[in-house]
Amino acid sequence: VMRQISVLAIISIGYTILLAGGMMDLSTGSVVSLCGICYGLASKAMPLPLAILLALLVGCLCELFNGTMGRVFRLKNFVLTLATGEVFKGIAYIMTNGKSVGGLSDGVKFLGQGRILNVIPMPFFIMIIVVILMAILLGKTTYGRHVLAVGGNAAAAEISGIRVGFVKISTMMIGGLCFGLGATVLTGRVAAASPGAGDSYLMDAIAAVVIGGTPMHG
Repeated sequence: VMRQISVLAIISIGYTILLAGGMMDLSTGSVVSLCGICYGLASKAMPLPLAILLALLVGCLCELFNGTMGRVFRLKNFVLTLATGEVFKGIAYIMTNGKSVGGLSDGVKFLGQGRILNVIPMPFFIMIIVVILMAILLGKTTYGRHVLAVGGNAAAAEISGIRVGFVKISTMMIGGLCFGLGATVLTGRVAAASPGAGDSYLMDAIAAVVIGGTPMHG
C-alpha cells in the first residue's frame, strides 16, 4: 500500500502548492509523461543522478512556461494549461514515436521498486521527504505565507507588497519539480517510460488535494 500511494502522493503534494496559491494546472498528467520520457531516455545516455536532475528540470521548465505565458498574455490557467498539456503530450509522443522506453537500468528500477534496509519501500521514503519539505515550506516560511496570501486574495496580497507574479510562477515551478520527481518514481516502478503514463494522474491529484482540505479557489 505504501508503494502504491507514493507516486500519486508526490504529484499531489506538488499540486497542493499550486491550488494553495490559487493556480490551476490541467497539464499535470502530460508534464509527468514528458518528464518520464526524458528521464528514461537520459538514463541510458548519462549517469543516473544527471538523468534525475534532467527530469526535475523538464518539469520545472514546463511549469515555468505555463506560468510565464499566463502572466505575460493574461490568460486563464484553466484554458492555457489545457492547451499546453496537449503540446507536452505531443512532444512526448514525437520523442518516442508513440512507443514506451524500456530496458532501463537497475538504478532506475530501484527508485520505484527498491527498499531501504529491505523494509521501507524507496518510493514511500521519497514521498515522506517531500511531505516534510512541503510542510516546512508552506507552514514555517515567509514564502509559504505569501503563497497562502496570494491564494486567498491576490489583489490584497499585491497591495500588501507581495510580488504576486513571482509567487504564482514560482509555485508552478515547485509543482513542476514534484511532477518530475513523481515521474522518476513512476518510471522505476513500472520499469518503463510511456508517453501516456501520466494521463490518469490529473484528476486523481486534484481529488486527493481537495479531499486533503485545500480549496479549489486557493
